[in-house]
Amino acid sequence: MNVSSLMPVLLLALLALALAVGAGMVVLVRRLAQRPLRFPQAPRFNLEATPSILLELPSFSENRPACWLAVRSVNLAAVQAALDLHDPRPCSWLEGFTTRAGLFIAPPVNGWILVAGAGVPDPSDDVDACYRFVRELSRRLG
Repeated sequence: MNVSSLMPVLLLALLALALAVGAGMVVLVRRLAQRPLRFPQAPRFNLEATPSILLELPSFSENRPACWLAVRSVNLAAVQAALDLHDPRPCSWLEGFTTRAGLFIAPPVNGWILVAGAGVPDPSDDVDACYRFVRELSRRLG
């Protein structure tokens, strides 16, 4: 048997293998499609059983800060110094985002520090002031 007579047999075997794998995939997909999908049940909350203090908290969507910026740093003290903050006080995220005056500096998350509040200039008010603020902050932090 020479190579030229063996080639058609090998090609037919390869075609048969491809068709068998394709048919197997079709059967597998059909079986999986017939099974109902089961998702885990979400926990159910009983609003009557929750403390009333949770229902009286201010809504975050109404009080979220208009301006914010993210600083690529893990050094919270360096960001505070670059923003010329002299007497920072700790507060919760909710307090920080709902306070109308000052700046809220969040702890580092994945190498980024979030700065939000009325102390961050609004680009829609004065884009030049916003640019100068970000440029100076960038110069101080590197």
